Amino acid sequence: MSFYNNLKSKFRKIVDENGLLKENVEVKACILSPKDAIGATKRTDYVLLKGKERLMQAEFKGSYGQAFTDLLNDFHGSVGEILELPLKNN
Repeated sequence: MSFYNNLKSKFRKIVDENGLLKENVEVKACILSPKDAIGATKRTDYVLLKGKERLMQAEFKGSYGQAFTDLLNDFHGSVGEILELPLKNN
């Protein structure tokens, strides 16, 4: 089993154990600026400051998560729909 399929399987178990399958999720591809993500800094060696990737933030039921991405996209649907998405890109 691939690494990502293994993660998806573990995520499915958590979803099932906590009754989250029909919970709605809304992800908006709003990019955090480097200042919002890491604060004001004089360092220049952070990947966030050099690369094409940006830090994206999502909210689910009052909790927040961040991820680096170079492919921004919005999502509106259920956790079950997320589990049906193919693991073909980031």
